[in-house]
Amino acid sequence: MRILFTGQTGIDKKAQLHGLRDYCAQRGRTIDAVFNIGDMMYEESQKSGTTLKEGKILDLPLAQLGALRLGAFNLIRNGLGRNQGSGTQNVFVNSHAVFRWNNRLFRAFELPEVRDLQPDIIVTLIDDVEAVKMRLDQFKESGALPPDTKYSLKDLLVWREEEMLASDILSSVLGVPHYVLGVSLEEEVSPTPLEVVYHLMFEPWRKTAYVSYPISEARARPDIWEKVSRYRRLARSYLTAFDPLMIDEKRLLDVLEEGPAEAQELECTVLGKTVTLERREIEAIRDDIDGQVVARDLKLIDQSEMVVAYFPARADGNPLIAGGVQSEIEHAESSTKDIVIVWEASRGPTPFIGRKGDGRLLRSLEELEDYLKSISQRPGQQEMSL
Repeated sequence: MRILFTGQTGIDKKAQLHGLRDYCAQRGRTIDAVFNIGDMMYEESQKSGTTLKEGKILDLPLAQLGALRLGAFNLIRNGLGRNQGSGTQNVFVNSHAVFRWNNRLFRAFELPEVRDLQPDIIVTLIDDVEAVKMRLDQFKESGALPPDTKYSLKDLLVWREEEMLASDILSSVLGVPHYVLGVSLEEEVSPTPLEVVYHLMFEPWRKTAYVSYPISEARARPDIWEKVSRYRRLARSYLTAFDPLMIDEKRLLDVLEEGPAEAQELECTVLGKTVTLERREIEAIRDDIDGQVVARDLKLIDQSEMVVAYFPARADGNPLIAGGVQSEIEHAESSTKDIVIVWEASRGPTPFIGRKGDGRLLRSLEELEDYLKSISQRPGQQEMSL
């Protein structure tokens, strides 16, 4: 399978993809090659006698940049051609969908180049905006980016949306699936979020599913949040699961509201490190964060076969009902997705929830596990066990 990975700078895609290759190898699956278009373009420039300082390639004229990109894609095509007939080729190609540089926006590919690559799927990798900014700041400190490179949180959010949109259009033109996937999740839920790609490649019998659950109120109740975490781990054990908390930047709004009112700089923890952000930058993206949460979660539903919605019970036995979960169920129904409802409360759900589950109303996480086992058997598994 050939996978084209897109995404903005600051996600560390190269390291992510090499980590995913190692993850596949640990499970007995070989990734034949990982091609990094950016590195290959620098190599092509050196062959032509052009010496480029790291981080300056986008300063080239567009025609010259296009020639370098074409050379990189030709190298990939030639490399793949030499391996024809050697069995299924499992290949990762790391690219951008768009370039943002010096207040300019331009495409990072030509359609014939990508058509020749013949990707089976396109995956856009995304991460929290503050994590992207932290990595870019580190690139500037190391010299990988020019020290005068400017970007705001707003710029990075817009760039992420542009990568997703351009990739979605490309997938539509090519007629291949497009998935949006976050590179981060809590360690207790999944230490390897990109395992989703492994499932897509090598375990196609798994159902693709969006896991819906309450977040804000559940997080405020440790007993309920522990059940939610168990639910999320359970879903990932049996499904190719897309989790809304693969992006968790809404916590920036908590930083904004909980910080000192007079402070112009606010601290937050990013990937285990303390990072200082300007208040005005966070305030500028308040509406963008909320808007992108909704749009992104609906996209995750659209790229899934089914939605599993969890309504945990409170300590008093009553259900915890979140408006977001209800909205996601409504979108899944309007998109004719399969819907599974997990309802823990002793009293039954209202028809507005209970009738959404296509007859699959489960009353506990134990029932959910039994159900997921029944739909997640690999071909021949049941016959072998008889």
